[in-house]
Amino acid sequence: MRGLIIALGLDNFITEFAIKQIKPDYVAFLATDATVGFAHEVAKKTKVKDSRTFFIKNIFSTTETIQEFFNAINWLKDFNTKEIYIDATNCITVIEMATYTSASLIDIFKEVLGNDLDITLVYVHCDYKIKEDGIASEIRGTEKLVELEKPIDSLSFVLALDAIRAFNQQRYEQSKENFFTLAKNTTGEKSILYEGLGSLSAGYEQWDKMNIEEAAKNLEESKNSLKKVKGFRSISGIISKIENNIVVLGKLKNEDEKEVILDLYSNALRRINENRFDDALARLYACIERITQFQLKKYGIETKSPDFSKLPADIIDRFKKEVGYIPNELELKKNALLLHLLKDPVGEEVAKIGYKTFIGLVGIRNNSILAHGIKPVSRENFSKFKERLTESLLRQFMETNKVNLEELENHSHLKIKGIDELLYKDTMHLKVQLPL
Repeated sequence: MRGLIIALGLDNFITEFAIKQIKPDYVAFLATDATVGFAHEVAKKTKVKDSRTFFIKNIFSTTETIQEFFNAINWLKDFNTKEIYIDATNCITVIEMATYTSASLIDIFKEVLGNDLDITLVYVHCDYKIKEDGIASEIRGTEKLVELEKPIDSLSFVLALDAIRAFNQQRYEQSKENFFTLAKNTTGEKSILYEGLGSLSAGYEQWDKMNIEEAAKNLEESKNSLKKVKGFRSISGIISKIENNIVVLGKLKNEDEKEVILDLYSNALRRINENRFDDALARLYACIERITQFQLKKYGIETKSPDFSKLPADIIDRFKKEVGYIPNELELKKNALLLHLLKDPVGEEVAKIGYKTFIGLVGIRNNSILAHGIKPVSRENFSKFKERLTESLLRQFMETNKVNLEELENHSHLKIKGIDELLYKDTMHLKVQLPL
């Protein structure tokens, strides 16, 4: 069954033309005090199966128009009408605007409303001429029914703004759902674009959860989708960043120790943005612990079962004197002390910080709710741990092991700035912000 919602104007000709072209079974007329009298006449003349008039008392009220529009939708649903045309060509401008906006919202939220509706917006166009009195009038015989853009294609710009805002705020689960909804309902290249951004959101979500293999799979899907988008020049900037991310994920999958250190730091930065200071601190602690483990391996020392015979005798003696015994396993504080005694660059950095200060800063983590304490980490204590300890050791680690800033940047997640630039064809420029 085919239904039509049409707003009546003061001239029945265009209304009758639209009905004859669309050939609906049922017609819902949106009428005002000035036009309500035409509904029966038009229905009779066009021989529609059934019709009903929905009256709008206040012609300047978009709210009333929207209410009556939804009433018309529900009336058409009673006839199991799945294919609905919307035409507000020949009516008061305020009603036209509200009608087309309502139709757009139906198309976007039809899943929520439980409606499997095929919505088509149409417009009757005809040529005009200027009469001697200066007033324009249509030229009869030039009428044609024009199908307008899919509503969600028109409004996707607004909806994508919310999706990108969620993406940039690292609310990846929300941005994923939004992008996939847009992909399902839009057409053409925009559908492919949103599909790619949905997969990217899914990949970043899994990456934050440290599900590396799944993250790599999602990012690969994102890259493949976005490579099909030819009409948006800025996509190349996104693809380039994703490709760098994919390389990093491959190294993480192979448990590359340098990459794990960089990734723990980058992951911690994203937790900061969510004000999850305990979680972020736990990652920073793991980052510096991995740094000390990495450095000790250069001297043949594995922290789980250290073979101290590989070290000079004087180092062993000094270490035993400081600790009081020779441990069977090493943790962060002992790692740092041993590196200091070995005059390792990272150990020397600990000496610059001051070993007592180092112990105090490590205590922030040990007393946190995610370790051995019961109190959450404050922003102030987290900042101390990050700025006075982690960044100093990470900087020294990168310098000592010739790790450049670009390698660290490849662990960050891109941020999309300027939705207008992302979605406009041919005149776009993507701005990628790296959260370092």
